[in-house]
Amino acid sequence: MAMPAGRPRHGSPRPRVTGATLRAAASCLICGRPFRPAAMSGEASRGDGGRPARRKAKLARLKADAREQRGLFEARKEELVTRYPKQTIAMCAGEVFVGKTPYEAAVRARDAHPDRASFFYLYGVGIPWMGA
Repeated sequence: MAMPAGRPRHGSPRPRVTGATLRAAASCLICGRPFRPAAMSGEASRGDGGRPARRKAKLARLKADAREQRGLFEARKEELVTRYPKQTIAMCAGEVFVGKTPYEAAVRARDAHPDRASFFYLYGVGIPWMGA
C-alpha cells in the first residue's frame, strides 16, 4: 500500500528543522513579507540594553508615588481611621479604597488605578505597596 506523497512513513525520521530553515520559511501570513528579527537585521533590540534602566526608572516612580500616597493618607489619618475602624484602608491616586481584608482593598485600588502605587493602613500598621 503506497502512502500519499509528502507524508513520512511510520518509523521514518522527521525532516530536520534548523534555524536557517525557520528564517527562510518565516513570513507574514497577511502580506507575505519575511520576518526580520531585530537581532538579525543589525538593529538594537528594545529589551537588550534598556531593560534594567527602564525597570529602575519604573521602580523609582512607584516608590515616589507610594511616598506621596502615604503623605496624603497621613493628612487624613484621624478622619479615615475613625470612619473605617478595623478595616483595611488603601490610598491610591488620592482616592480612598476600603475593604474588610487587605485583598479586597488591594483589588479595588488596582482595578481603579492599575499603574499606580498604593499605601495601605492595616489595623494600625502602614504598608507601602508598589503594585505589579
